[in-house]
Amino acid sequence: MIERFTLPDGACLAFERSGRGPATLLVHGFSLDLDMWREMAPLLAAGRSVVAVDLRGFGRSDTPELPYTHVADLAALMDGLAIERAAIAGLSMGGGVALDFAVAYPDRVSALVAVDATLDGFPWTIDWDLRVRERTLDEIRRVWLASDLLAWPQRDASVAAWMAQQVSAYSGWHWRHRNPHLRPAVPTIGRLGEVRAPTLAMVGEHDLPDFRAIAEILARDITGARLEVLPGVGHLPPMEAPDLAARVVLEFLRSVGA
Repeated sequence: MIERFTLPDGACLAFERSGRGPATLLVHGFSLDLDMWREMAPLLAAGRSVVAVDLRGFGRSDTPELPYTHVADLAALMDGLAIERAAIAGLSMGGGVALDFAVAYPDRVSALVAVDATLDGFPWTIDWDLRVRERTLDEIRRVWLASDLLAWPQRDASVAAWMAQQVSAYSGWHWRHRNPHLRPAVPTIGRLGEVRAPTLAMVGEHDLPDFRAIAEILARDITGARLEVLPGVGHLPPMEAPDLAARVVLEFLRSVGA
């Protein structure tokens, strides 16, 4: 069941919770929403309390109007749900948010799982320009779905349909508006040594080189971090191989006592 939480500035976040036990917070990727976890979340919830959230501007959450940060939103949500500490797992953009959160709120993270994560301050070689001013929203969606980033996951027809449904449901707000999200004062790439939580850097074997490079940076610069390359998987492990992704995550969480 989708629930809504009102943030201190009056905006609302949508979230869904399931299971009982140690808390796990799931953060989606760009243009997706909490539904991307629908196959993986029940596997985690067999022995854990799982909260999947729509970030501000995505899914059923409100679009941004005032300056904000995703990490402060997540901390407020945890406060509202009486969650003192949680394992936080994020995919792509959500993985970047999880990394930022682990730096900003180290005492609130029992474990960190960065799945094909972005990384604030990383020098991208990917051209992210979708020429949004020249295209209709439907055209932007088609170009996004046809990008190299999402090519491997779409080899599976069911994943392709699931992804298309998610992107079709996305409002496209971030493609059409200036996002008042505040970036960290110091890029996260330079603060990875401050991450204290046990960390798993997970990446698909067939993801783009930039994302594989980020996973290697995380494994190198976060003390004790583990690198897990998922075979036969691209940029979306929780959608492409939810059973495998859940098994790897649960084994990691058990091994670190989170």
